[in-house]
Amino acid sequence: MKNYLKTIVTFIFLMAAVAFVPTTSEAALSTPTNLRQTRATDNSVEFTWDTVIGAYDYYTSISDGMAWSEPERAWDIKESYSKLSAGRTYYVKVYAIDKNGNKGPESAAFEVVTAPDASHCQGTELIVGLIIIELVEI
Repeated sequence: MKNYLKTIVTFIFLMAAVAFVPTTSEAALSTPTNLRQTRATDNSVEFTWDTVIGAYDYYTSISDGMAWSEPERAWDIKESYSKLSAGRTYYVKVYAIDKNGNKGPESAAFEVVTAPDASHCQGTELIVGLIIIELVEI
């Protein structure tokens, strides 16, 4: 009888221990890493990051250096922002959520830059081109 009782107590203890061990999907999410800018126009930026294991969705925010936008749901592991000013520096952050809606840690702020306004550069490019031609002829 003592062995029977000992077996039952051991079984209950093991079941309780297993119930509190997190599974892979319940484990804490890691911080999104390797943020990189993939494209820029004079009014938009596009960036991407590495996959976070266990992530169900991603959210991103952007800042002009003053205030952060409300987080927006990203589509997969890349995002783009438009209606930005030409030739300006912005900062973006990313975080993942798991299937239960638990938020992981935010990435560090990452710098992205829009392209300069092309309409203001045409005269400068012509002048630089003439200087280079003059230097080659000398």
